[in-house]
Amino acid sequence: MAQPQSPRMVAELELIRRKYPNAVYRVDTNSMEWVMVPDYPLPKEIWGRDKAHVAVKIHPAAYPANYPYGLYVEGPMQLLSGQPVGNYTPVSEPVPFPGQWGVFSWYVENWNPHANVEKGNNLARFIDSFAERFREGA
Repeated sequence: MAQPQSPRMVAELELIRRKYPNAVYRVDTNSMEWVMVPDYPLPKEIWGRDKAHVAVKIHPAAYPANYPYGLYVEGPMQLLSGQPVGNYTPVSEPVPFPGQWGVFSWYVENWNPHANVEKGNNLARFIDSFAERFREGA
């Protein structure tokens, strides 16, 4: 299993695993880093299911100065209401985890990381923010 090379990413992954102990780290063929959180909670009354695998892609040369972009989710995302899902592409770029993945346009405004990974913005907080998008529904 791949291990992060940068001290920042090692610290980020430790922080993520405090809340999401089953988080999986991978590096794809383009040297992009990915973190996948299995069984992320969804509001079932909106999505018709109560969990989904989610992932975030990290550009190691740009992170943390540049914010991560995109909320990758395994499986088709459909609203119980039948409304179209906004800012969602049902087939994403290749993701280094099994399954069919889609991607939501998603980022954190006013991204402000800190040298100390536990201060300021970080990947754990970015992953936590996915709950906000899932509550938005359409």
